[in-house]
Amino acid sequence: MEKYPDIKNPIQAKQIITAILFDDFGPKSHIHGRYSVQFNMLEILKKKVFKFYFQHLSKIDTTMEYRYVADLYTTMGNYILQMARLRMVINPDINLTINIHHKSKISYLIAKAYWFDDNGKKVRIFSKSLGRLDAFKDGIKDKEAENEAKEILLKLMYKKYEETYP
Repeated sequence: MEKYPDIKNPIQAKQIITAILFDDFGPKSHIHGRYSVQFNMLEILKKKVFKFYFQHLSKIDTTMEYRYVADLYTTMGNYILQMARLRMVINPDINLTINIHHKSKISYLIAKAYWFDDNGKKVRIFSKSLGRLDAFKDGIKDKEAENEAKEILLKLMYKKYEETYP
């Protein structure tokens, strides 16, 4: 904040900086090594957002054709949403549920994951059957099922992220 002494509301700016920089994915995080590509993408994105946020009005990129303050606000909101989605790819919110086939009455284990829609609302859009429930020793609490769910859904989520942000 010392670099920007003329900011009108340093408390609010500090809150935005905190939202950009701190995501609980420390260097010793158990997920850090496994998702190094996504972590690198997140670090690049954080720098881009930080640079945009502290860009002086006289130096705003004219190629982006900002005409209104709302355009700047929307761009910042889109960056925040993109960061939230990438963080979700790195550390997804996955649930296992049981689905009973209505005719055969066979129970299946279903993996579901959330995503942020374009309004920033957390919605469940990813769903994948892992197979019959009786194939998993511990049923819905089976660690192997959780790992399998994470592997499958992470691929779907990362693909969605790449399609959304080419």
